[in-house]
Amino acid sequence: MLYLFDEASTLTLYNFSEQLIERPKDWAPHYQVTGFFFLPTGIIGIGDEVLTTWFQNGAAPVYIGFGSIPVPDPALLAAVVNDLLATGNHRIILCKGWSKLPGLPSHANLFIVEQVNHAWLLPQCTCAIFHGGAGTLAAVLKAKIPVIIVSIFGDQPIWGKIAVRKKIGVHIPFKQLSSKKLLDAINTVQTPVYRKNAFKTGEKINAENGIDNAIAKLEAYFL
Repeated sequence: MLYLFDEASTLTLYNFSEQLIERPKDWAPHYQVTGFFFLPTGIIGIGDEVLTTWFQNGAAPVYIGFGSIPVPDPALLAAVVNDLLATGNHRIILCKGWSKLPGLPSHANLFIVEQVNHAWLLPQCTCAIFHGGAGTLAAVLKAKIPVIIVSIFGDQPIWGKIAVRKKIGVHIPFKQLSSKKLLDAINTVQTPVYRKNAFKTGEKINAENGIDNAIAKLEAYFL
Protein backbone atom coordinates (compact mmCIF):
# COMPACT_ATOMS: atom_id res chain seq x y z
CA MET A 1 0.00 0.00 0.00
CA LEU A 2 2.93 2.36 0.52
CA TYR A 3 3.25 2.94 -3.22
CA LEU A 4 -0.19 4.62 -3.15
CA PHE A 5 1.17 7.31 -0.81
CA ASP A 6 4.11 7.82 -3.13
CA GLU A 7 1.94 8.06 -6.22
CA ALA A 8 -0.30 10.57 -4.42
CA SER A 9 2.75 12.64 -3.40
CA THR A 10 1.64 12.47 0.22
CA LEU A 11 3.80 14.68 2.42
CA THR A 12 6.20 12.57 4.49
CA LEU A 13 8.27 14.24 7.22
CA TYR A 14 11.44 12.82 8.81
CA ASN A 15 12.27 14.50 12.11
CA PHE A 16 16.02 13.96 12.22
CA SER A 17 18.82 16.39 11.51
CA GLU A 18 20.65 16.66 8.22
CA GLN A 19 23.78 17.13 10.31
CA LEU A 20 23.62 13.34 10.70
CA ILE A 21 21.86 12.17 7.52
CA GLU A 22 21.63 14.46 4.52
CA ARG A 23 18.40 14.39 2.58
CA PRO A 24 19.03 12.19 -0.49
CA LYS A 25 19.17 14.23 -3.67
CA ASP A 26 16.97 11.74 -5.55
CA TRP A 27 14.03 12.05 -3.14
CA ALA A 28 10.78 13.42 -4.50
CA PRO A 29 9.77 16.86 -3.14
CA HIS A 30 7.11 15.43 -0.82
CA TYR A 31 9.79 13.66 1.26
CA GLN A 32 11.17 16.27 3.64
CA VAL A 33 13.63 16.35 6.56
CA THR A 34 12.62 18.77 9.32
CA GLY A 35 15.30 18.50 11.98
CA PHE A 36 14.86 17.03 15.47
CA PHE A 37 11.87 17.93 17.64
CA PHE A 38 12.63 19.44 21.06
CA LEU A 39 10.44 20.74 23.86
CA PRO A 40 10.42 24.53 24.30
CA THR A 41 13.40 25.65 26.38
CA GLY A 42 11.14 26.86 29.19
CA ILE A 43 9.92 23.31 29.87
CA ILE A 44 13.13 21.74 31.11
CA GLY A 45 12.95 21.69 34.90
CA ILE A 46 15.99 21.10 37.08
CA GLY A 47 17.45 18.32 39.14
CA ASP A 48 16.56 17.94 42.80
CA GLU A 49 18.65 19.57 45.50
CA VAL A 50 20.70 16.46 46.32
CA LEU A 51 21.62 15.88 42.69
CA THR A 52 22.43 19.55 42.15
CA THR A 53 24.73 19.51 45.17
CA TRP A 54 26.46 16.35 43.91
CA PHE A 55 27.14 18.06 40.58
CA GLN A 56 28.63 21.09 42.30
CA ASN A 57 30.98 19.07 44.49
CA GLY A 58 33.15 17.49 41.83
CA ALA A 59 34.21 17.24 38.20
CA ALA A 60 31.70 16.94 35.38
CA PRO A 61 30.44 13.34 35.23
CA VAL A 62 29.89 10.74 32.55
CA TYR A 63 26.20 10.02 31.90
CA ILE A 64 24.95 6.44 31.53
CA GLY A 65 21.33 5.69 30.68
CA PHE A 66 19.34 3.28 28.54
CA GLY A 67 15.95 4.98 28.85
CA SER A 68 12.99 2.82 27.91
CA ILE A 69 15.21 -0.06 26.71
CA PRO A 70 15.72 -2.58 29.54
CA VAL A 71 19.39 -3.53 29.79
CA PRO A 72 19.84 -7.09 28.43
CA ASP A 73 22.46 -8.04 31.03
CA PRO A 74 22.15 -6.02 34.27
CA ALA A 75 24.96 -7.98 35.95
CA LEU A 76 27.36 -7.08 33.14
CA LEU A 77 26.47 -3.39 33.33
CA ALA A 78 26.88 -3.38 37.12
CA ALA A 79 30.31 -5.02 36.77
CA VAL A 80 31.38 -2.51 34.11
CA VAL A 81 30.25 0.45 36.24
CA ASN A 82 32.11 -0.99 39.23
CA ASP A 83 35.28 -1.37 37.13
CA LEU A 84 35.00 2.20 35.81
CA LEU A 85 34.78 3.50 39.36
CA ALA A 86 37.70 1.34 40.49
CA THR A 87 40.07 1.98 37.58
CA GLY A 88 39.37 5.59 36.62
CA ASN A 89 38.69 8.96 38.16
CA HIS A 90 35.35 9.26 36.43
CA ARG A 91 32.26 10.46 38.21
CA ILE A 92 29.15 8.75 36.86
CA ILE A 93 25.48 9.63 36.89
CA LEU A 94 23.41 6.58 35.99
CA CYS A 95 19.77 6.86 35.02
CA LYS A 96 18.00 3.51 35.52
CA GLY A 97 15.01 4.27 33.30
CA TRP A 98 13.04 1.09 32.66
CA SER A 99 15.90 -1.21 33.63
CA LYS A 100 16.08 -3.32 36.76
CA LEU A 101 19.67 -2.94 37.93
CA PRO A 102 20.42 -4.83 41.14
CA GLY A 103 24.04 -5.08 42.19
CA LEU A 104 25.06 -1.53 41.40
CA PRO A 105 27.93 -0.45 43.66
CA SER A 106 27.67 2.22 46.31
CA HIS A 107 30.33 4.84 45.63
CA ALA A 108 30.81 8.57 46.22
CA ASN A 109 31.48 9.03 42.49
CA LEU A 110 28.24 7.31 41.43
CA PHE A 111 24.83 8.99 41.54
CA ILE A 112 21.82 6.86 40.56
CA VAL A 113 18.47 8.29 39.48
CA GLU A 114 15.27 6.65 38.25
CA GLN A 115 14.66 9.38 35.67
CA VAL A 116 16.08 12.80 34.88
CA ASN A 117 15.55 15.70 32.51
CA HIS A 118 18.12 15.43 29.72
CA ALA A 119 17.86 19.10 28.79
CA TRP A 120 19.00 20.10 32.28
CA LEU A 121 21.44 17.27 32.92
CA LEU A 122 23.41 16.56 29.75
CA PRO A 123 25.08 19.97 29.25
CA GLN A 124 26.74 19.38 32.64
CA CYS A 125 28.27 16.04 31.56
CA THR A 126 31.46 15.22 29.66
CA CYS A 127 29.89 12.55 27.44
CA ALA A 128 26.86 10.27 27.33
CA ILE A 129 26.72 6.47 27.20
CA PHE A 130 23.34 5.22 26.03
CA HIS A 131 21.51 2.75 23.80
CA GLY A 132 21.44 4.90 20.66
CA GLY A 133 17.77 5.80 20.46
CA ALA A 134 17.23 8.76 18.12
CA GLY A 135 15.56 10.89 20.77
CA THR A 136 18.37 10.49 23.30
CA LEU A 137 20.95 11.00 20.55
CA ALA A 138 19.26 14.29 19.66
CA ALA A 139 19.31 15.41 23.31
CA VAL A 140 22.98 14.52 23.72
CA LEU A 141 24.04 16.34 20.57
CA LYS A 142 21.91 19.35 21.51
CA ALA A 143 24.01 19.43 24.69
CA LYS A 144 27.14 19.55 22.48
CA ILE A 145 28.85 16.55 24.10
CA PRO A 146 30.24 13.36 22.51
CA VAL A 147 28.30 10.11 22.44
CA ILE A 148 29.07 6.47 23.21
CA ILE A 149 26.34 4.32 21.73
CA VAL A 150 25.99 0.85 23.27
CA SER A 151 23.43 -0.47 20.82
CA ILE A 152 20.95 -3.25 21.55
CA PHE A 153 18.64 -3.55 18.52
CA GLY A 154 16.59 -1.73 15.88
CA ASP A 155 17.96 1.50 14.45
CA GLN A 156 20.50 1.90 17.26
CA PRO A 157 23.48 0.34 15.41
CA ILE A 158 22.78 2.67 12.47
CA TRP A 159 23.06 5.75 14.68
CA GLY A 160 26.16 4.24 16.23
CA LYS A 161 27.81 3.90 12.83
CA ILE A 162 26.83 7.45 11.93
CA ALA A 163 28.40 8.72 15.17
CA VAL A 164 31.63 6.91 14.30
CA ARG A 165 31.64 8.21 10.73
CA LYS A 166 31.08 11.78 11.91
CA LYS A 167 33.72 11.37 14.65
CA ILE A 168 31.29 12.57 17.29
CA GLY A 169 31.30 9.29 19.18
CA VAL A 170 32.07 5.60 19.54
CA HIS A 171 29.82 2.59 18.88
CA ILE A 172 29.92 -0.61 20.96
CA PRO A 173 27.25 -3.29 20.43
CA PHE A 174 25.96 -4.31 23.88
CA LYS A 175 26.87 -7.95 23.25
CA GLN A 176 30.51 -6.83 22.86
CA LEU A 177 30.52 -4.56 25.91
CA SER A 178 33.43 -4.84 28.34
CA SER A 179 35.00 -2.59 30.95
CA LYS A 180 38.10 -2.06 28.81
CA LYS A 181 36.13 -1.18 25.69
CA LEU A 182 33.99 1.32 27.56
CA LEU A 183 36.95 2.92 29.31
CA ASP A 184 38.79 3.18 25.98
CA ALA A 185 35.68 4.74 24.43
CA ILE A 186 35.42 7.34 27.21
CA ASN A 187 39.07 8.26 26.70
CA THR A 188 38.58 8.44 22.92
CA VAL A 189 35.61 10.80 22.98
CA GLN A 190 37.41 13.13 25.37
CA THR A 191 40.11 13.83 22.78
CA PRO A 192 39.96 17.28 21.12
CA VAL A 193 38.74 16.06 17.73
CA TYR A 194 35.65 14.33 19.14
CA ARG A 195 34.82 17.12 21.56
CA LYS A 196 35.20 19.71 18.80
CA ASN A 197 33.08 17.74 16.32
CA ALA A 198 30.34 17.13 18.89
CA PHE A 199 30.32 20.80 19.86
CA LYS A 200 30.09 22.00 16.25
CA THR A 201 27.38 19.45 15.43
CA GLY A 202 25.45 20.52 18.51
CA GLU A 203 25.68 24.18 17.56
CA LYS A 204 24.22 23.44 14.12
CA ILE A 205 21.44 21.28 15.58
CA ASN A 206 20.58 24.06 18.03
CA ALA A 207 20.26 26.45 15.09
CA GLU A 208 17.64 24.20 13.50
CA ASN A 209 13.97 24.30 14.50
CA GLY A 210 12.40 21.00 13.62
CA ILE A 211 8.97 21.77 15.09
CA ASP A 212 8.59 25.08 13.25
CA ASN A 213 9.85 23.48 10.04
CA ALA A 214 7.32 20.66 10.37
CA ILE A 215 4.46 23.07 11.06
CA ALA A 216 5.39 25.21 8.07
CA LYS A 217 5.54 22.17 5.78
CA LEU A 218 2.22 20.82 7.06
CA GLU A 219 0.48 24.17 6.63
CA ALA A 220 1.84 24.53 3.10
CA TYR A 221 0.62 21.03 2.28
CA PHE A 222 -2.89 21.24 3.78
CA LEU A 223 -3.80 24.91 3.38
